[in-house]
Amino acid sequence: MREIVKSCYDKAIGILRRERSTLERWAQRLLEKETLVDEELGELKRLVGSEQPQPA
Repeated sequence: MREIVKSCYDKAIGILRRERSTLERWAQRLLEKETLVDEELGELKRLVGSEQPQPA
């Protein structure tokens, strides 16, 4: 069980590191506007999801 948790943790950290610049830009945008509309959230999902590695 511990190995599964470690694996999931490592995967999450990898995603955050890979997407850091995108997430920081969106965090700044949110600080400036305070809210994001559905279209903007959809754009964020596409940006972050577009670079996910495909399963082997």
